[in-house]
Formats: sequence, C-alpha cells, structure tokens
Amino acid sequence: MEAPAAIHHFMVRDVHGYDGPTFLARNDGEQVRPMTELDTVLRQDGISIVYDGLCPFCSAYAHMLRLKESAGPVRLLDARADAELVAALDGAGKPVNQGMSVFYAGRVYYGADAIHILALLASRSGLANRAIARLLRNERLAKTAYPLLRAGRNLGLKLLGRPQI
Repeated sequence: MEAPAAIHHFMVRDVHGYDGPTFLARNDGEQVRPMTELDTVLRQDGISIVYDGLCPFCSAYAHMLRLKESAGPVRLLDARADAELVAALDGAGKPVNQGMSVFYAGRVYYGADAIHILALLASRSGLANRAIARLLRNERLAKTAYPLLRAGRNLGLKLLGRPQI
C-alpha cells in the first residue's frame, strides 16, 4: 500500500484538545483522506507482526522468533484484539485468515512474503531460529511452504474448536 508520490503522511501529535481524525495530506496541505490504522502502523519504526493469538502455531512462532537488532523494535499485534486493524487489512486485500502480515520499512508484507522477510531479519541465535531462517530465507521455498503452514493453522484451529478471525 504505497501512497502516490504527491501525498505525504502528516500525523497530528500533541495538539492540545484535538481528538479528531488524523489525515493524509498533499504538499499544499489539502486533506486527501483520513489516516487509517494501516497508515499508522506503517509509520512506526521497527517491525510489527500481525498474528492470530488463538492459534497455538502462530503464537509460538511470533513469540519464539528472534530478530536482528537492526530490525528495530518488535511489536506483536494479536489480530483478535484489534478489529480495526483486521478490517483495514481485509479492506487492503490482505485478509488475516488467508495470510500473516508484517509491517516493516514502510511496507506491508503478506503471506509468504511475510515469512520470507521475517526469515531474512531473523537472528541466527538458537537452533529453531537458525532452522527457520535457513529454510524460509529462500523466497521460492517460502512461497511453497506458506500454503502448507496456513493449512496447518486452519486445521489446528478446527481441531481445537477455535473460530477463524
């Protein structure tokens, strides 16, 4: 989700008494549209990982993963706890039940691209991290493995009697 070149992100911060929406604006200051949850997350430093907090595989992966310090601060966002973010991702064509989302360096990585970027940013400390990084840093392998991982998530949720998001 990239804004056209003529649009710059402006966030209203620390304005006493202001409780209205934040807007994207053009260089001339004209408001283009309200800033969405996705815009807000994209502007943050570091990396944000959207995962399913009720999926034992997703939770284990998100909490086990060790990223290089160069990735910056890591935020784990449980999709089940943020309906606005889920709606924004769905609206952007990145439905949370069909793929994982990672926000990094002003981009949204989705599905196989998300696990691939995480593998590229993973530290090499720990056996599990090294194994995941080695396997999924290969883009072709990440694209092949992702549908199987997603099917495992869906099966696990079904067997545990947990709903999709």
